[in-house]
Amino acid sequence: YTLNPLQEQENTIYKIPSLYSETEYFVVEYRKQEGMYDENAPGPRSGLVAYRINTEAGNGNAQGPPDELYVYRPGGDLNNNGNFEQAPYSIDYNHTQLNDDTNPSSFLYNGGTGADGGLNLFGVTEAGETISFTVSFGVPILSVDPTSLTFNLDAGEYDVQMVTISNIGEQETVLNYEAIVSNQESYLNPQGGPDGGNYYWTTSEDEPSLDYEWIDIENTATQLNLPGNDEFSSDQISLPFDFHYFGESYNYLDVNANGWVGWDSSNETVWENGDIPSASMPRPAIFGFFDDLNPENNNSNSSASGNIYYHVNEDRAVIWFDDVVRWEGEAGAGTYDFQI
Repeated sequence: YTLNPLQEQENTIYKIPSLYSETEYFVVEYRKQEGMYDENAPGPRSGLVAYRINTEAGNGNAQGPPDELYVYRPGGDLNNNGNFEQAPYSIDYNHTQLNDDTNPSSFLYNGGTGADGGLNLFGVTEAGETISFTVSFGVPILSVDPTSLTFNLDAGEYDVQMVTISNIGEQETVLNYEAIVSNQESYLNPQGGPDGGNYYWTTSEDEPSLDYEWIDIENTATQLNLPGNDEFSSDQISLPFDFHYFGESYNYLDVNANGWVGWDSSNETVWENGDIPSASMPRPAIFGFFDDLNPENNNSNSSASGNIYYHVNEDRAVIWFDDVVRWEGEAGAGTYDFQI
């Protein structure tokens, strides 16, 4: 679509319905810093201005419809005014799209609770004699063909296979997608990383390929003996395999009463968790639930409760903190049942 500046007599405004409302809709017009109406408009910009019209806003005009007129502008939402001077859209300002994922989004008032507006406006041109833009209606649908690829290669071989990603939704809809390359060192949906050891982390809630699995060792586990509630157990666990971690290889494991495991780690007796990595925190370590815990130990007080168990086979080691309580300090009481 193409618009003339507002001071022209024809082709100066477009009305666009919302996909999600019968009482709110959008209006766009071209405001140019010249002429009787716009030479004193706020801010230095000329460009496409987008409005939301709410026909159920209430009594707002003495002689006319009680419609609310809202101008979309960066930073603006139901709770923030935003930057009114940056409202005009133009490729001159790299400000060319308005949809439910942009800043601002094409949000509706929706009785004060807000909602997606469903507008998909993009491709705003430069602010010249006229200004043009594109509006897409409908819903995009992602199609991937094939849905999986299999490579069987010997060392030094390579192969190429093609994947076609297409939009099979309604005509003129716009499909935005992101392709993520992952390998055995990462996840489909990592929540952080890589760190200095090239490690990533994620959770079973965020990673589709990672299933949560509790390993029941109750009838096969060995209880660890703890000299105190801020120390390693007196029993060092021997591993029947080499465990590689941050460039080092270990065949044993130390278990700390405060919810973590390590290897002759520095700052073993630190009981208050803090930012990691840090020279003042335990390391090397794997933190399952690092807190000031108070399991039963050889120097325990009356509030100590819970025990720590382990079980090892040729494939893995399981460390079980069984209903271990927290030391009742400022953080308050708590009982924790978890595995590393």
